[in-house]
Amino acid sequence: MRDSGDDGITVAQVRERLQALYPGDTPPSDTAVQKWFAEHEHITKPKRGLYVWAEKEDS
Repeated sequence: MRDSGDDGITVAQVRERLQALYPGDTPPSDTAVQKWFAEHEHITKPKRGLYVWAEKEDS
């Protein structure tokens, strides 16, 4: 997620990466990934279908 940079990442891309990292395992559903992203404090959704890591820097 963090390495996707400002371009962000889609749920489908996350699932593809997980499938490549863990062959033979079923990746989480789209809904599960979306829920996890929605609940994470450093992940934002600037536009439809795209998620971006947005960790705030301490001042």
